[in-house]
Amino acid sequence: MWRSSSKIPLLALLFTFLVFAGFAQESGKIGIVNSNEVIQKSTEGKAVMAQLQEKDKSNSSRISTMDEN
Repeated sequence: MWRSSSKIPLLALLFTFLVFAGFAQESGKIGIVNSNEVIQKSTEGKAVMAQLQEKDKSNSSRISTMDEN
């Protein structure tokens, strides 16, 4: 008889803990970053884009030279 009567307060305590734990959770913040905008507007992004465009030009000229042969 003692076992069944001790389960009720224990279950009530567990339920109370779970309810307050749910309220205590902080809602997470999610940030969205537009990577294209960052690359286009940042100094480092502009430098990398210039390097990539230069590399693309050199690769295109090498390919066109190969096509001619």
